[in-house]
Amino acid sequence: MSLAEIMTTEPTSRTPQEQDLRSANRGLDLLILLGVSSVFATIPFQWTKDVPIGPIGLNPFHLAVAFCMMVYLLDFRHFAALGDILRKAILTHIAVFSYLFAIGVTFFWSPYPEASLLVTIKYALIYLVALGVGSMIRVRPREFSIFLAYVAIPLSAFMFFVYACLVFRAEGKSFPTELLNAVKSKNLVIITHQVVNPLLVEEEDESSDRGPKSAVVVKNTFAGSIFVLFCGAKLGSSARPRQLLFHGLKPLRLLTMLGMVAAIGLLGSRSGLLIVFLSLSVEALVTASQGMKGVLKILALLTVTIGILISFLFLDSGSDFLEGIQEIGIGRFDEVGDDSRWRNYHDAMQAIQRDFPFGRGAGVSLPNGLKVHNNFLGGAFEAGLLGFLTITAVYFLFWKDIISSFLKRVQLHVPLTSWELWAFLAVLLPMFHCLLAGDAGRFNYAEWICFALFWGFHGNRDYEQDPSLNPVITSD
Repeated sequence: MSLAEIMTTEPTSRTPQEQDLRSANRGLDLLILLGVSSVFATIPFQWTKDVPIGPIGLNPFHLAVAFCMMVYLLDFRHFAALGDILRKAILTHIAVFSYLFAIGVTFFWSPYPEASLLVTIKYALIYLVALGVGSMIRVRPREFSIFLAYVAIPLSAFMFFVYACLVFRAEGKSFPTELLNAVKSKNLVIITHQVVNPLLVEEEDESSDRGPKSAVVVKNTFAGSIFVLFCGAKLGSSARPRQLLFHGLKPLRLLTMLGMVAAIGLLGSRSGLLIVFLSLSVEALVTASQGMKGVLKILALLTVTIGILISFLFLDSGSDFLEGIQEIGIGRFDEVGDDSRWRNYHDAMQAIQRDFPFGRGAGVSLPNGLKVHNNFLGGAFEAGLLGFLTITAVYFLFWKDIISSFLKRVQLHVPLTSWELWAFLAVLLPMFHCLLAGDAGRFNYAEWICFALFWGFHGNRDYEQDPSLNPVITSD
């Protein structure tokens, strides 16, 4: 019996042999779910400083990936699921491998061949990790949706606190003390600069022309990672576990999601906020179509939103809190017309023409030292004509897979569960982010994990014949 069935059914009498087998299966399921969920729980750590352990530094995300790949071998069904993912979208994966080849061969003419080779290897590895994670989810979609929402997300918050303590301790500081002092200041700018920035890979350097912009790139990627966790928390909305413990965790999960949305806004990620708003709007339309209960949920959400907005009206307009929101979050939307990425696009087009048709090399920055901020221009700049053609093919084939999976699922005439819906909505991040804000000119780690969610829950699966989609969990 699976964890999802244990969570959603009443206990019955069993023989000792059945109980032993059940315990063994539960232990195996728990280990595998812990492995795949740890990748999601540590995804924000992809752009944080390594944890200092003696003379070396360790990244929690890399450790989670290694652990996940080890437990992947414990169930041979993962290999069958992997084959199913590849077979159902063979053209898409051929295009991805073609893109990997396109950026890989730039090693031979890149001005920084070692960097180009390292970028190619990292990109190939995260793609393979996403395939592995997707195949593990595909075997246990219902169990994973519960485990991620109610276990892995709180675990991520705890791990981040421990991680922050270790990083601050290595610098001779106390994270709880620094956090308390920053909160006492009631100044969001101080909170960001004294608590958040020291944990990121690149800190703001006011003496450098590139410093603030480099830090913004890191914050955008960090915000994208938080969006992945937000989607993970939303996966569990359709779960109705019978255990009292999980019922008690529902308010905590709601507060965690609100905190994630606030964090994305305070990080100044315009694309992150827009994607969250778009995702919640789509969810609202789907929920409202499911009857009066859906309409009541929409009204409740609007009431909470209006309440928050009204509370701001009672704050002093000159307070440090509101000024912090303006500088860190809302103020970023005033910079759209003056954003440097428009200059980056112009510089990228000139650089593409100079290095046409072979490209400059994978991992090489623009002459001004900044990133392209667009996956299509990034592919052309790094790998020339072949890079542009392959990344374009990848993009449109992904859209084909998403649309065909959605149409196939709609034919069941059964309401979408929350975990099915948010597996679709998760891919909005990579599919829209790469157009105007692709920080590295390629899909980043968090965006590949979004594809893993899509492959795990959908990916042109046979909905009617798949036993793992037995509707034990009903929609809200």
